[in-house]
Amino acid sequence: MIHYYQLNDIAKISSPSCEGCGECCRGMGESIELDPYDSFQLAEGLGARFADLINNEIALHSENGIILPHIVMKDVSDACSFLNPDGRCSIHSFRPGICRLYPLSRKYTEDGIRYFIQPDACSGHSLVKIKIRNYLQIQEYGKYEAFKWNWFHFLKDAEAAVVSDTDVSSGTKLGFFVLETFFLRPYDGGDFYSTVDKRIKRARHYLGL
Repeated sequence: MIHYYQLNDIAKISSPSCEGCGECCRGMGESIELDPYDSFQLAEGLGARFADLINNEIALHSENGIILPHIVMKDVSDACSFLNPDGRCSIHSFRPGICRLYPLSRKYTEDGIRYFIQPDACSGHSLVKIKIRNYLQIQEYGKYEAFKWNWFHFLKDAEAAVVSDTDVSSGTKLGFFVLETFFLRPYDGGDFYSTVDKRIKRARHYLGL
């Protein structure tokens, strides 16, 4: 039976004795999907435009008709593009949310966001208990969680709009509209959360969602 946690709950998930085998950073395919906050953090942390990372460390895929970015796995080693030779994350301080969550996953319920421990999480080292909020180490987590909630529901509504659109060219334009609006357009200056909130509201209005 899956146990669900809330943000201020304590769970046995921290791994201070991790030896950096890197196995949790290999063979992930397209699953390390990025959200707008991830793209903002990567651009800031690497001092580059997010658009310039595409076709190198970042690739694109279609998720129910919406074009979204994900981190590339290297051809030979099948390891994350940002995994260094020592088996350590080279972008650890601004790593994507999916990586930051591990070994947790996130579930969106009628009562809000809940967390649970992945059944196939690494068990090769000792885990210690820690408050989930502290484990994730994201500043202004209230704003971040509100953004995740809004982004999740926006994507679901946008995907439904693409699926229901019988005009293939129109659906394709919608898919790329999301990519352009939330990933390729830089978040220059100001507060990320207020900026992305405005973009979600404008996109909903534009798409009639």
